[in-house]
Amino acid sequence: GSMDVAPLSPVVGAEVSGFDESLLDDAGARRDLQTAFDRYGVLVFRDLELSHAGQLRMAEVLIQKDLGPGTPREDRWYISNRRERAAAPFGRLQFHADMMWAEQPCELVSLYAVEVEPPTAPTTFVSTAWAWSAMGDDLHGRIRGRHALHTAGEVRRGDMTDVILTEVVDPPSTVKPLELRHPRTGRSLLYACEQMTKAIVDVPEDESEPLLEELFAVMYADDVRLDHEWRAGDFVVWDNLAVQHGRPNVAEQGPARTLRKVAAPMPVLTEEQIPRYTKG
Repeated sequence: GSMDVAPLSPVVGAEVSGFDESLLDDAGARRDLQTAFDRYGVLVFRDLELSHAGQLRMAEVLIQKDLGPGTPREDRWYISNRRERAAAPFGRLQFHADMMWAEQPCELVSLYAVEVEPPTAPTTFVSTAWAWSAMGDDLHGRIRGRHALHTAGEVRRGDMTDVILTEVVDPPSTVKPLELRHPRTGRSLLYACEQMTKAIVDVPEDESEPLLEELFAVMYADDVRLDHEWRAGDFVVWDNLAVQHGRPNVAEQGPARTLRKVAAPMPVLTEEQIPRYTKG
């Protein structure tokens, strides 16, 4: 059986059918997956039996490198409103890319739906690659060569209703160009997000937020979003540089939503850099 890749929107995402874990041993299938990943940014697989080891292996194949020392090898990382000590157990998440505040942010994030009860909160994706290319010359001109500060600490912007806040004792941060080059594809990416970007550092303070709002209006426009509606056996893997994600409110006592997570390559964090979740 051969794989089929069907675009899910004109901007971002594709659904892959005809895949099973054994195809990770096939060089041609690996190449096809890499090509699709770099082209579409988000790959969706449905009704898939996928082991944790297979999820790790898929990450290695798609980023075409070793997972690195920070990525947990054991099966203990879940986004869930059911499991003890799970990440983001409740609340709404503003658009972000995981660990944008890290010196080397992770290149890939994936979630495998272990237990999902309808109606469940979707995960919404937008393309930073598309956003860069869709910006007019005027906006390009105003941000070219400029840099932004991203932090793991608290950033408040816009409507904070239901937003889950992360408390970090010693929040790491980084300053990066607003135009980031993708390490594999060479594409220009808009590197700023509503959840973690504190400010554009090389414009006057009062100009930073209005300029960020203009960038977000392009990137987060309603008609360029891809909503993934979860069901059990779904596997969704995305390019954490070319794509950002968010979600509406997840109720702590609501329908079960347990997703097994792999992100790679991960920075090595100290205890003080690990977020704790609090209600906004």
